[in-house]
Amino acid sequence: MAGPVFTNNAVGTLAAAYGPGATALTLTAGQGARFPSPLAGEWFPVTVVDVLNNIEIVKCTARIADTLTVVRGQEGTVARNLGVGEKVEHRLTAAALIAIRDRALDPTQIPDASITAAKLGLNAVTNPAIADNAVTARNIQPGQVNASHLWPGTAEANLGFSPVQQGGGAGQGTNKIYMGWSGTRVKLQVDGTDLGNLLTAQHNGDPSGAGYRGMVINDQNANYVMGLTDAGRQVVHYAGSHTYYLPDDSVPFQRGIIINIVNLAGGLTLQPSGGAQIVWVPSGAVGGRTLAANGMCVAMKVNANIWWVSGPGLS
Repeated sequence: MAGPVFTNNAVGTLAAAYGPGATALTLTAGQGARFPSPLAGEWFPVTVVDVLNNIEIVKCTARIADTLTVVRGQEGTVARNLGVGEKVEHRLTAAALIAIRDRALDPTQIPDASITAAKLGLNAVTNPAIADNAVTARNIQPGQVNASHLWPGTAEANLGFSPVQQGGGAGQGTNKIYMGWSGTRVKLQVDGTDLGNLLTAQHNGDPSGAGYRGMVINDQNANYVMGLTDAGRQVVHYAGSHTYYLPDDSVPFQRGIIINIVNLAGGLTLQPSGGAQIVWVPSGAVGGRTLAANGMCVAMKVNANIWWVSGPGLS
């Protein structure tokens, strides 16, 4: 494992004198075996002391027999001239302790079930005890954080709300469902498809938002072909003479949809377009109809290409 390594009672003396730039220090013959042999990424601290107690800490990154490969002037000390016979001691230093403290845990070195609630003091692991960004996705193996590893209700309490499963139920896909406030009304979206406003029990008077107490109004004071967005709407004519068209199945209205048509003033004619048929209820007559001023009728898609129309003022 990368980081500091240690042996006990490792002490020696320099076999030669060295200047401040030297990066290889040789010990008196046979003394090197007392010191660690670092592998790739490993190191150990060494303190060199002369008879006047002048100290230099070096970082040893490799050892071959009695020769140490070192980085000079560590932990606030300065590289200096080293004399023959100066002490070379493998001491525990602050940098080594900090490296041990901050070293990431190796999961392979922790036996299963070795860390349990009984071995952790109450509140031992708290937010202040965990450094910012110490726990990241990169440090968590797939499947490690799951319901069985979380105290019941903890994650939900921290969210501040009860999450809802998105899709996957009986007869459902796994699509993502989005519901949110637009600023004036509640809207619904499935994946990338906007389904528009949700129908609510309270109508706020906004003509673009339907509720149980009102219908969406579509003012059309011109010749007009009914479109899919008119399903469940009230299409209003208020001046002049114009024609509204009820389309065939090229406009894929579902069976049973209703369009409310109001003529406030002027002349309004209802005509089929394409292969559609308009049937006047209850007479059963087929063909175009006229809706008088102050008249209202309902158009219902009852079958492929067939619309039924009825209402006061229709002839």
